[in-house]
Amino acid sequence: MAAQQATPFTDAHAAWHAGVESARVAPYGPLSPTALHWLGRDPARLPDLPGVWRTDGSGLVTVELSPEDGVTRDGSAVSGTVPLGPLHGLETTTLDWGEIRIEVASRSGGIAVRPRDPHSRDRAEYSGTA
Repeated sequence: MAAQQATPFTDAHAAWHAGVESARVAPYGPLSPTALHWLGRDPARLPDLPGVWRTDGSGLVTVELSPEDGVTRDGSAVSGTVPLGPLHGLETTTLDWGEIRIEVASRSGGIAVRPRDPHSRDRAEYSGTA
């Protein structure tokens, strides 16, 4: 098969594709989530995450954390009852737990918690899109 001759379109497409691939494999990009949890009003422990989580139904999220959990927000340690939000529309906030970034987001009228791990299996095994 002969090599395709470069044109402004093929050059632009190649640059676009490279950007998309770079975003896909970013440490906290779309291949980094390892779970998706929807919060309810009842306090709940989420698998493989610290704390006890709940939402009040109006977008306010609280998580009960101990100092030993090692969770930070904006670089500062957090513990006790940690309020997040209220979150509405497409608002998002994050907590950090070691290398794990815990994304808490308002989506589809509910609150989702998505741990993002730069060492996720999907990210590690991704071989690119043709």
